[in-house]
Amino acid sequence: MLAVVLVGAVFLIGKDADDLAAAIGEIGLWRLLASAVLAVLATLAIAMIWLCILRGSGLAVETRGGGAIFFVTQLGKYVPGSIWPIVAQGAAGRRWGASPRQMVLVNLVMLALLCVTGLLTGVLLLPWAVEAPWASAWWLLTLPLLMPFLHPAVIPAVLGRLVGLVGKEPFDRSISARAMLMASAWCLVAWALLGLHLWVLLSSMDRVGGSGLAAMIGAIALGWAVGLVVVVAPAGAGVRDGIVIAAAATFVDTSQAAAVALASRVVLVLVDVLLAGAGAVFGVAGASAASARRDED
Repeated sequence: MLAVVLVGAVFLIGKDADDLAAAIGEIGLWRLLASAVLAVLATLAIAMIWLCILRGSGLAVETRGGGAIFFVTQLGKYVPGSIWPIVAQGAAGRRWGASPRQMVLVNLVMLALLCVTGLLTGVLLLPWAVEAPWASAWWLLTLPLLMPFLHPAVIPAVLGRLVGLVGKEPFDRSISARAMLMASAWCLVAWALLGLHLWVLLSSMDRVGGSGLAAMIGAIALGWAVGLVVVVAPAGAGVRDGIVIAAAATFVDTSQAAAVALASRVVLVLVDVLLAGAGAVFGVAGASAASARRDED
């Protein structure tokens, strides 16, 4: 997966090298670095969503070791199909005594929670932030459909029912209500940090203020949620960018909005690769230390 993602990253940067250079020149190095720091914090928050749900399923997983596994296996989202992180984490879960079905449940709950909170955040923020309150009348119709999914018991129950409908055995685990609530809170933290990451880039183009921040939080949350549904798009490529560009274009011109989306995409890919590399190094070091302790025993 690391090789595939590295090839994809090089292709992405090479394909849009001129546009990326122009975007960096307009945004500025310091703002780009600040957005990268926010992207790192947002990715750490997303890892905490997974860890909360993992622990809520009954597994005792330490933060550093679990985070290392998450960052490495998440590279699979850049491979078309969106199933590769689940496959990789299913294999990695054996070290904690987790069954593949338990890891599938954890990942499906995480994806569903990201979709629900992302859609809700986008529906609540975007229409007002981009000065299109008329749209909220239509978008708010989705709230009665989405709000029940915020109850801690609903998403696991719905997933269990869907598994039964396709003729599979029900999940042999459940997720605690406390874990679902904590994971939901981390989702909101992640959307806020990702929105700040975009806002820092956008504010280099023009003074966009609080409405620009709200629009970027809503856009990245909605784009991420829709990108998760469109499984043929690696990491929501194209889908998420289109929503970000549409929202940013209400504050700056379209070419500047596209520059913001491109810079964000490249920063997020590089952050994922760097964190995966750090996770791989930590994983090897942790495995060596564990092996040494077993030898001493």
